Amino acid sequence: MSTAIRHTKNIILLAFVLVFSACSLVNPRMHQGNTNGNFINSGIMVEAKDWFYFLNIKDETKLYRFKKNGESVEKYSDSKGIFLNYWDPYLFYVNGDDKKIHQINLNNKMDKVFSDNEVSCLLIANDLVYFIKDDKLFSVDMEANNEKQMSDQRVMSFNVEYDEVYIVNDHQELIKLGDEETKVSDKNIRIFNIFGDSVYYKDETDQFLYKMSTNGENVKRLTQKPVTMFNVTEDWIYYSVNDKETANLMKMKLDGSQNEIINQSNVMLLCVNSDWMHYLDINLSDFQFKSVIMKTDGTNKTEYPNIPTETPVVEIKEVKMNETITMGNYNVTVDSVYRTNILKNKKIEDTSVIFDDVTDNMYVFVNLTFENTSNHKLGVEDLMGLMDTIENQGMRSMSFPLIKEILVKEFDDVDYNRDDFENELLVESQQNKKIQLFFEVSRESPNQYLAFINQENEEPTTAVKLEGDVNFVISFEEANQRMMKMFGKDNVVQIGGFGYTFDNETEEKMYYGFEVTKAGASEISYYALERDSGLIYEAAMDEQYPDHPVPIKLYQP
Repeated sequence: MSTAIRHTKNIILLAFVLVFSACSLVNPRMHQGNTNGNFINSGIMVEAKDWFYFLNIKDETKLYRFKKNGESVEKYSDSKGIFLNYWDPYLFYVNGDDKKIHQINLNNKMDKVFSDNEVSCLLIANDLVYFIKDDKLFSVDMEANNEKQMSDQRVMSFNVEYDEVYIVNDHQELIKLGDEETKVSDKNIRIFNIFGDSVYYKDETDQFLYKMSTNGENVKRLTQKPVTMFNVTEDWIYYSVNDKETANLMKMKLDGSQNEIINQSNVMLLCVNSDWMHYLDINLSDFQFKSVIMKTDGTNKTEYPNIPTETPVVEIKEVKMNETITMGNYNVTVDSVYRTNILKNKKIEDTSVIFDDVTDNMYVFVNLTFENTSNHKLGVEDLMGLMDTIENQGMRSMSFPLIKEILVKEFDDVDYNRDDFENELLVESQQNKKIQLFFEVSRESPNQYLAFINQENEEPTTAVKLEGDVNFVISFEEANQRMMKMFGKDNVVQIGGFGYTFDNETEEKMYYGFEVTKAGASEISYYALERDSGLIYEAAMDEQYPDHPVPIKLYQP
């Protein structure tokens, strides 16, 4: 994985991006993964059972945690997380490397991608995962299905309160979503925090903190100085001010009364859970950040860079395929592996057009025999995962599979497709099953290991290096890149895929069609790139094939 926030300049950029995104904590009045107050502060801390989880800005935003009494601070994971949300038993977050939503099972520390969308923020409420993608607000259920775009407007930030969703659009107007979108306010709003029936917001015109009703009425100014960030909780508003002379972290009651200084800090992001807070403090003389953990009354303050000692990495033993592995309550044998980037679509009869699923990544199918030797049911999906490396050096990450039972006697009879896979599979006590795992992973790493988890220490301790049949073809994107390279100065347009059989051939081959217009000319030339070999053919329109050109002869540049 690439390192992030390695240099001071990158740290500064990250913080300013976070400030103008969105963040939250666990709201006691509704089932929510983090509060609106923490959400507008990029969710840099969240409460989960007996622990508080937070990102450490001085350790590349990797995940740390400490107990509710403030003790036992430790690095929890090398994952770089932001917009933390807790949804039992998972810690959801936006991964700092791939910008995708990940979930960590807090029972076994297994980390997997929840959604392949690249997102800018994340908030869970009422069994829905809300996120911003390409400046639009979306929601998806907890199975990552039924993705829904919430609004056609460009969304700068949002909050969820009870069943109501509020957004700020690119005109900095506050909008309430529903069957019809209702404008609440046209104040110059960027950062806002819905709490109950009130909206707390910073007016970008004067930078003061204001409060109004959720219908846009009863506007009241709460501060006499500009604020940088704020966070509304059950009893207090925590906020920071910087008047160019003094930077203070402060708090006041929800009506603006009882203002008091907590300490002198230049706060950029501020999350509050129970009676603890985590904030990022920036030193404006050298633009260095530090993560600060302390009680909400200003006591028990701890600053990081203190980076606790790394947890020792468990050594993983490598075994061979077709060798039976015993892991506590189960025995497993990896029987065969198939890797490809193409899945045939056999439901469509028209083979003259490409309807197959071709990816620039890699589909990995693993066939194995699983035996449950315990006296209770076992969920298979959390017992194994795909890893790029089992070496002790560097970052280990694990991808978890989709899974299904195979009702055949021999794995040679298996038809490789994506049908009927599930997120989980239970195996009854003393039962033996043939199982197929499905992964979609990057093709950047030449190695894959299927690692098996020891249930006693909840760590992967044994792994099989996967070796088997491979079938890769040229993808749509790769074909387009090859043509752009070949005809770099010309206008290249991809016109879809099709099947064609030369007179001297017996088997139909698949081609990607292209139109090429020479620079400064209007005449169109046709080309076809063969999907299996990557060979480029000159092509022409034919009366027998009115929908696409057909290859004629190999192109000789």
